[in-house]
Amino acid sequence: MNWEQPYFLISSLSSSLINSIREVPEAPDRILIIKQDEIGDMVYTLHVLSAIRTRYTQAEITLLCNKINASWVGELGYADHIIHTIEERSGRYDLWVELRGWYPSLFACVRQFNAYRLDRGTQRLKNKFSGGQLHERLTNWNIVQPLFPELELPEIALNIPESITNEAIELIPDNPEGYIVFHCGAREVTRRWSPEHFAKLADLLYEEYRTPVILVGANNEGELNQEIAGLTKGKIIDLSGKTSILQMAAIIRKARLFIGNESGPLHFAIVQRTPLLALFGPGVKNVFYPYYENQIVIHPESTKDDRATSMERISFYVVVEQAKSLLDG
Repeated sequence: MNWEQPYFLISSLSSSLINSIREVPEAPDRILIIKQDEIGDMVYTLHVLSAIRTRYTQAEITLLCNKINASWVGELGYADHIIHTIEERSGRYDLWVELRGWYPSLFACVRQFNAYRLDRGTQRLKNKFSGGQLHERLTNWNIVQPLFPELELPEIALNIPESITNEAIELIPDNPEGYIVFHCGAREVTRRWSPEHFAKLADLLYEEYRTPVILVGANNEGELNQEIAGLTKGKIIDLSGKTSILQMAAIIRKARLFIGNESGPLHFAIVQRTPLLALFGPGVKNVFYPYYENQIVIHPESTKDDRATSMERISFYVVVEQAKSLLDG
C-alpha cells in the first residue's frame, strides 16, 4: 500500500485542527523545519529556509534533515541547530514547518498541539485537486505562503562561501579555464544513461572543443566513474569522492556545461544557472525540470511498463546535438 496519500490527508486534517484556534505567529521564538528528503529535494527548499531566516532573525531555528543534507546545508547559516530524528528535538516550538515529514513528526506535533503547523500534505492535496503536481520549488514556497503573503516566489540562491569555492578550484588538476562537468550516477540504476554513451560523448566533446571533462559524484559512484574514464581517450578528470558536496556544487557553478542524469548534482546546476543538459528517465514530468533558458531537458515519454528502459531511449546523437548547441551558443 502507498502510505503517502493517506499521510497527506491525515497531515492536512491535523493541521486544520491544530491551527483552528490560533493565528500565524508574528514573532515565533522557536521554529522547527522538517525536511527528511534527498539532496535535490533540499535544493528546492533553500529559498524557503532563506526567507524564514531573514524574516525571523531573532528566532531559534532547528532544521530536521538527514545527515547527507546536514553536511552542506549547515554551512549556509539558515539554522541554529540541525537534528536528524524527531526524538532529538528539545522543548516546545511556536511554529512547525513540515516540508517533508512522516508519521513520527506528525504525531509529535499533534502531542504538542500549541504550535502553528504548515505542512506538505495540505499543499499536495491542493495540487492534486487543482491540476496536478507543481514544480517542487513552487510547492515548497506555497507551503509557507501564509508566513509571507506579500512576497512572490523568490529565486533560489546557493550562497557558497568563497573559501569553499577556492578550495574546490584547487582540487582541479592544472586549473583549466573552461571545463565540462558530467554526473553519470543516480540513486536508481533505471535513472542512469549508459556509461558507454557518457564515455563516447566525453571523447567527442574533447576532440571538438579541447575542453576537459570532469566527472563528479559521491564515493559510491567512484566505480562507475572509473569505468567511464577507462572507456575514454580524451582528457578526463575524475573527482568522485574527492570533494565535499558544496565543493562539488562550486565546481559545477563554474562549468562551461553540465550534463547529467536527474540527481542531486543536476539540481545544484539548475539553481546556479549553469548551462546544462538534463537526462530524465522514470518520473513525473516538470516537477524537477530546469527552468532557465540555457538549460535543456531530454525526457522520453514512458509508461508504467517501460520505465525501466526509458533512459535507453535517449538518443546519443540527440544529446550530442543539444550539447553542441549549448557550447556554441
